Amino acid sequence: KGSGLAGEDPFKNKDHFQFTNLFLCGLLSKAKQKLLRHLVPTAALRRKRKALWAHLFASLRAHLQNLPRVKSGTFNQVQAMPTFVWMLRCIYETQS
Repeated sequence: KGSGLAGEDPFKNKDHFQFTNLFLCGLLSKAKQKLLRHLVPTAALRRKRKALWAHLFASLRAHLQNLPRVKSGTFNQVQAMPTFVWMLRCIYETQS
């Protein structure tokens, strides 16, 4: 039967998307700008980086608004979900 993937949804497991996105965030970081300067015009790279930041922060904002909050004394507590931790990694990778 080959690889056994017939009939399965290849996008059910999103781990490969997360690693690809993390790689792209690192690639579009300012630290890697010299590497891409020879391949992509600076203006295009700037637009892509701006679009990436807009997407990351919109995703982060939406995620934070949907987190369940628990009142603990005078503070609200939230639990960091794996998706949130992954988004923080992408933001960190883009900044570094």
